[in-house]
Amino acid sequence: MTNQFLQRLCSTNKHCRFSSQTSRETISRIADYAEATQHENRKHVTQLTEELLNEKQYGLMAERKLRQVRATGLRHTEHLAQELELLKSQVRTASATHPEDLELGKATSFDS
Repeated sequence: MTNQFLQRLCSTNKHCRFSSQTSRETISRIADYAEATQHENRKHVTQLTEELLNEKQYGLMAERKLRQVRATGLRHTEHLAQELELLKSQVRTASATHPEDLELGKATSFDS
């Protein structure tokens, strides 16, 4: 119904042809702009997706390194704790077998 009305209106109006042409051009420009904008948006989304994946990979790598550092630190701490226990047992053994070494000013078994 609207198309028939416009056709009747255009047949009686001289400027209708100009208006139709202008409308088509405007619609065409809007469509071109929408297409270009859509292309730019897709390009931007692709770029953001790549950046997100890079950040995710970097985060995973950093997390893996952190776990390695923690594990190394834990192993080192355990090793130091074992050495401390060994030294304590050596001091206990030395004090039991040579109590005179524990007097002030005398050398301990660690000095030799």
